Amino acid sequence: AGQDKWEATEGGFNCGMDLVAFIRQNYGDHFGISVAGYPEGHPDKIKTVTGGFDSLSESEKRRCSVQVADDGTETLSVCSDADFAVE
Repeated sequence: AGQDKWEATEGGFNCGMDLVAFIRQNYGDHFGISVAGYPEGHPDKIKTVTGGFDSLSESEKRRCSVQVADDGTETLSVCSDADFAVE
């Protein structure tokens, strides 16, 4: 049952922002709406950085994460500024 990756259904919402816009349009602002998000960028848009930390923009440096393997090798990953802007 279920699926490995979420996919929007035809006529449905593509993301949480679509749902919030729908609620606001149809029910006004009589109550607060809180949502969980991805401050570092959507997981589907996070990619491994090949140019090292110095190749990142200042905003990418604030969002990036470092994974350290058992052998001490570090891998840097980030959602690029271009992809983050689309989010």
